Parts: sequence; C-alpha cells; structure tokens
Amino acid sequence: MTRPLLLCGCLAAVLLFVGCDSNEPTVDEPTPSVLPLAVGNQWVLERTETQIAPGTSDTTFFVRRDTIRIERDTTLAGERWFVIDNFFGFQGLYAQRADGIWHKPLNSPAAEPILRYKQPANVGEQYPISLSPGQPDDIRVTVRSKDTIRITEAGSIASYQYERSVYAIAIQGSPALPITDAPLVLNTYLAPGVGFVEAENVYVRYNSEETAFVSAGREEHWQLISYQLSE
Repeated sequence: MTRPLLLCGCLAAVLLFVGCDSNEPTVDEPTPSVLPLAVGNQWVLERTETQIAPGTSDTTFFVRRDTIRIERDTTLAGERWFVIDNFFGFQGLYAQRADGIWHKPLNSPAAEPILRYKQPANVGEQYPISLSPGQPDDIRVTVRSKDTIRITEAGSIASYQYERSVYAIAIQGSPALPITDAPLVLNTYLAPGVGFVEAENVYVRYNSEETAFVSAGREEHWQLISYQLSE
C-alpha cells in the first residue's frame, strides 16, 4: 500500500505546485532470491542421462521427469533451514543469508555450512567451496552470468550461471578424494524468483586403489519443465 500512497501524493503535488522534486533518490527494489525457500516449493525437471564413449556418438540412456521439492523446514542454532531430501544431487539443508544461499549436508546438520549460490554477485566473481579442512579449493565457483537466457518448457528465463570447477569429491561425509582428470566443469542455472532452471552432473567412480575418483563417462542434464512456489 505504501507505493500507491506515494504516487497519489506526488500527483497531488503536480496539480498544486506544477511539479515534484525530481532530485529525490529512487529506492531499488530488492532482487528476488535465486532459490526461493519455502515449504512446498517444487520444480519439475526433465532429466537426460547419456554415456560418453571415446570415439563414438553419445548414447542416451533415458529421459524422465524428476521433481525437486522443499519438504519441510527446521531450526538450527536459531536459524531457519529448508530441507530438500527427495532429489539426489540437490539433497541438503538450505538457508537464505545476506550473501546468498548456504548449504549443509542433509545427514550432517552440525557441519559448517558452505556458500552454494552467491547473490548478489558480480559477473566473473569467484569463490571457493571447501569439502575438507585445509582444502579450500576442492570446488571453485565462478559466476559466469547474471542474465543468460535459458530456453525451457517453462519459458525463456534470464538466469544466473554458476560454473563449478570440481577438483575433489566427498561422498556420504567421507573425506574428500581428488579427481584424477580434474577439474570437472559443471554449470547450474538459477533464476531470481524462480529457482532451479538447468543443471549438469557427471558420474565418477573410484580408481583401482580407491584413492581418487575418475570420470565414469556418464553425464546428466536437467532442465526446468514447470515450477510452483507456495509463497
């Protein structure tokens, strides 16, 4: 209601004083979060999995639809966290802070959180994600764009592009192990006021000594079909 009252007041001033002060500062509207967090929010995505075989064409294993859903929320140390536990790759606890979306592993609520999606951010800005103490560069995220257009069944959506260069992986709370053919370069696209738009993932496997990971030659790609926000 505040904005209509201000506009009406300005119009009255125009009639009475033939003009308003054009030097008054304007107030920028806050940008919606790249991942709206509310219980019940959900995103339906089409998932395509392919086998990457050297010297041959890509082979599509399957295409199916999956749903990312915020199932519930919880309070940790006085802070509200939202739970995604139905979608592998995005499972976890998420919280909105002033500098973006923070994340904890679903099975380790006492773990130190990591900044998953920085916002606000400048194009070209980089920040590290540490999976193990003393290893600050297990993953390095670069904000490649804030308005790249992704064409989906849900429409053409201007999105943030988060490029992850992955040098190590931690599974089920185990210590992070390096990737022998690192970095794996993966992109995630999120749109303010929308959330998940596109994402990439790859399969890895242990090497013969189980001291590192190697690419398994299989990739996944998700693209938004539809979404529903409860707030």
